[in-house]
Amino acid sequence: MFGFWKSRLTDVLIDAVKANDGILIHLATEEYQHLFDWQRVRKEVRIIQPLFYVRKGSDLKIQAVWAKTCRGAMTRFIIENRIDKPEDLCAFSYEGFAYEPTLGEPDFPHFIKE
Repeated sequence: MFGFWKSRLTDVLIDAVKANDGILIHLATEEYQHLFDWQRVRKEVRIIQPLFYVRKGSDLKIQAVWAKTCRGAMTRFIIENRIDKPEDLCAFSYEGFAYEPTLGEPDFPHFIKE
């Protein structure tokens, strides 16, 4: 069944993203990626995937509960502020998480909670 739907769902996703601006802000959990041919999606559209870390001493760790909460808060931030450019995501802050420009890369912006 996955073989039948995966290519169709991938086509719909890619077409929808291209019809807009060609950029997908990926805030879903990784478990949803298996629904799509993710390698093909990555080749055909630009994917911005924000990452949320908690600083523990000198280490950065992704904590699942915080990451999930932050993805939801960022979704709300995007909708309420009508964000249409990836660089505007840098203004997002939530519960002590803030953009850290010295970490990550443009397609994987890092948000850190100290």
